[in-house]
Amino acid sequence: MKKLREFQKFDAEAFLKDKKLVVKEVKDTLEYVDGNQTGTVLGTTIVAAIVEDSTIYSDESTGVNFMETFNIKVSKKDLEIAQGTEIKISNVIKASVYGQFQNNLSVETETIHIAKRKENNE
Repeated sequence: MKKLREFQKFDAEAFLKDKKLVVKEVKDTLEYVDGNQTGTVLGTTIVAAIVEDSTIYSDESTGVNFMETFNIKVSKKDLEIAQGTEIKISNVIKASVYGQFQNNLSVETETIHIAKRKENNE
């Protein structure tokens, strides 16, 4: 059968719900035409690392994706976020699972939010 992947939907909000993300790298999202880079900057790509994974998976395991990374594409150009900054993703436009073993994730969103730090009351 062909085109089965067109009917798969990845629930990004459920996947991200119990995870803490930090910025590993920030780079330009470049345009490609027929596999060749055009030099046009389309936005920003943030490589995010999962530094906490409290999700309870179907086999009752947790922490499965600890320290895994994935790309977040944001339409905004010249986005500056420091490495190590905790971020939140909302309003996911598109989330794609890809790769030979379907073990890579790419997320597209319009905005990235800087997570607010909790104050210690000591």
